[in-house]
Amino acid sequence: MLVEFSVTPIGSSSSIGDQIAEVLKIVAASGMPYKINPMGTVVEGEWDEIMKLIKKCHKKVMTSHCT
Repeated sequence: MLVEFSVTPIGSSSSIGDQIAEVLKIVAASGMPYKINPMGTVVEGEWDEIMKLIKKCHKKVMTSHCT
């Protein structure tokens, strides 16, 4: 399946570049094919592995946002 997602920490500072870079490292490390576009990231893979990846990305952003 193909899934497009974006993770944005609400209430963070105007610059989220560092957090996006961390998320992209997680996506690249997943080994799944992906493409980055202006509105998000498109990932190709199986349902369970994609959902696991998105959850991991979400946790990373929320953890860095809350600290």
